[in-house]
This record gives sequence, C-alpha cells and structure tokens, in this order.
Amino acid sequence: MSSRNLVLLFSAWFLLTVVQLLTALVSPWAAIGGGVLVAILLPLFLRFFSVELDNLWGAPLVALLASAAGVLAAAIANSGPDSVYLAFAPSAAMLVTAAWAVMNGGGRRCGLCDRGLKGVAFECPRCGLSVGEQCCWVHQRLRCRLCEQNQVPVFPADKRWWDQNFGPRVQQGQCQVTLETADQVDLRGCPRCARLQSVEAWDLSNGECARCNWVVEDIPDRLRPYVAG
Repeated sequence: MSSRNLVLLFSAWFLLTVVQLLTALVSPWAAIGGGVLVAILLPLFLRFFSVELDNLWGAPLVALLASAAGVLAAAIANSGPDSVYLAFAPSAAMLVTAAWAVMNGGGRRCGLCDRGLKGVAFECPRCGLSVGEQCCWVHQRLRCRLCEQNQVPVFPADKRWWDQNFGPRVQQGQCQVTLETADQVDLRGCPRCARLQSVEAWDLSNGECARCNWVVEDIPDRLRPYVAG
C-alpha cells in the first residue's frame, strides 16, 4: 500500500474515532447509531479520496478500530452500568462496512468506468488498469476497452525485436488479416506456418498465429498470463 493511502486511512480512522466518541458520550444507543454512521462515512471517505484497498477486510477493520477506539474513550470518560452496551457499536460498524465491502468488491473500482469491481477483474496488459470483466474488459482481444479503442500496442516498435522473434520483413505478399500489401505495411511471417501478417495484426492478436496457434516466445510478462504459450 502506498504512503498516501496509509496517511489517508489514518486520517479516516482519526476522524471516525471522533465521530464515534461524540455519539457514545450521548448514550449507548446513540453509540450504536454512531457505529452505523462510521460504516456509512468510511466508504464515502475512501471513494472521495480514491483510496483502493487490496484486502476485502481492510475497510471493515478500519471501521472496527475507529469505533472501538471511540467507545473505549467514551467508556473511560463516562463509566457506568450502561457502558457495556457500547460494545455493540464496533460490531455494528464492522458488520455494516463488511456488507458494503462484499457488495462493492472490497472498495476496488474499475479503472475506466469507476464502478465497483464486484466480480472478476483483469489487469490490462497494455495500460495496467484494473477493469471489470462485465463493463470494460474485451475478452476477444485480451485488453481493456480503452486500449482496444485507441489500438494501444503491447509489443515494442523496435525493428530488431521483430527481426529476432519473427524473422526479417517479408517483401512480397499481403497481410492475411487486413489484406494490405508488403509495400504498405511491415509484413512478418509466422515462424511455424509462414502465415503473413502485418506487425499491427500480430500485435492485435497478442502474438498468436490464428492458423497454427504458435505464440511468440519473447512475450511481455504482463501479457503472458493471458496467452497460452
């Protein structure tokens, strides 16, 4: 977790502790309401400051600690027979926040549409954004919707890399995907079956031949989990 997120989480914990303390000083029943208020304010704080938690239980833990600290301070300041009921406030804070975390993917949000990542999420091998499976991931292309629209490349533009992995540029023929000729595009043949494709078409197919399923050996590490080699 970044230092920025740690500072923001500490700030959230401190502010919510104060909220819980003030409500707990009113009455034990107000303290329970304060625990629910803590659970409501924490997700708003995290979303406003764009704080992403890697662990599903991160937000419930912060809510629990903030509420517990608040009621403990209130119990010390105003000990009495009803103080035992203050213990219900941290439970309320944690349970409500946990329910929110489960429904919203633990606070993680899609890097493109900002929706909660409730289901499966993918890290785009081209831009590195974490995106939702249903909203912004293009399964056929193995990339996010934005990289698909902008045709963001995943392979280097260095001609030496293409020479090393695909052999020299082909001077005759046409791309089997775009039908462009060798004088229009940089054509490269599949090392296994000799199928001709432009470098742009090879990048579009993530280095995999559509005819024989050969996959380029020097594939970027961020793309390797998505391509069978």
